[in-house]
Amino acid sequence: MFSKEIPTAFVEILWDDADADNSWDNEIDDEENLVHTVGFLIKETKTAYYVAHTVYIDANHKLNWNSRIRIPKGMIRSYKIIKDAD
Repeated sequence: MFSKEIPTAFVEILWDDADADNSWDNEIDDEENLVHTVGFLIKETKTAYYVAHTVYIDANHKLNWNSRIRIPKGMIRSYKIIKDAD
């Protein structure tokens, strides 16, 4: 799947995104804002997953990333490992 060994899992997360509105309203839509995030799991803590969309291994064999998102575990509806870490 990947041309180089990436020392982290590739995951898909379905989660309820938070939202905000700054317009005049008189009703509240209580529907979930379900979104899919796929990417490289770069860190997991007790409360969140950190996923990056782009990664590379530098000359010192260290993992680098870009476009990182933090997803609180309380917002997650499903979590799937697409490819385990090498």
